[in-house]
Amino acid sequence: MGLSVSRVGAKAQPQAMRSLAARMKLDYAAFLELESFARIGTQLDSDTERRLALGRRVRRLMRGRRLEPLSSFDEVVRLVLA
Repeated sequence: MGLSVSRVGAKAQPQAMRSLAARMKLDYAAFLELESFARIGTQLDSDTERRLALGRRVRRLMRGRRLEPLSSFDEVVRLVLA
């Protein structure tokens, strides 16, 4: 399953959302790879631990409540604060 759930193309998104989403897709993909590597049980350095914590925060922030869509402004704020 892919990461995108959008039914609207990126061209319809506000510029701030487009920029953040592009960076976040790459960062989140790297986080998923790190997370699967971390499951092996190896000892992780502090930078890797920090990146894993950030990825988990982003995942929590992006989980929306059912039938409660966020405004574009709230989505951008969540992405910036992550």
